[in-house]
Amino acid sequence: MINARFGGWLGLAIGTVVAVWWLAAVRFALQNGFETTTPSVELLETLWLTRMLVIVLLAPVLGLRQPSWTGCQPILCMAWMSLPLVVVGAAAAGATWQRVLLAELALLAAAGLAYAAGWALRHASALIPGQDSAGFALGASLAALAWANRAVLLPGWVA
Repeated sequence: MINARFGGWLGLAIGTVVAVWWLAAVRFALQNGFETTTPSVELLETLWLTRMLVIVLLAPVLGLRQPSWTGCQPILCMAWMSLPLVVVGAAAAGATWQRVLLAELALLAAAGLAYAAGWALRHASALIPGQDSAGFALGASLAALAWANRAVLLPGWVA
């Protein structure tokens, strides 16, 4: 069972890995005289897409296993643990706060919809064995759909 603590650690791990990459990319850009806006925009895109993929992969399974709305806590922790990094990256990229806010709200909306899809799958197929595999298949298909449409889903961070 995934709890809020595990979701928080997972969100923090995602943020840490992306932050280490971003700092290395900015240092490389500064040493070689490149622009630092490009790694910052890539940071926002990578962080948003990684969180989206992990959340839509795990949310239907959580909706199946934890049918009450308290099961959303791990998803919220995954989404919001790296929010300070999003704010710093947005400031470095020169992104408007409206775009960042809309992107974060879209991430939460996708998480809620994926969780609700798992919850609906639980109630629609109460007698079907192998619900966990069906929830994981649903999450994997949502993650594949998000990956395939990443060019459309990713917001334009810099106007």
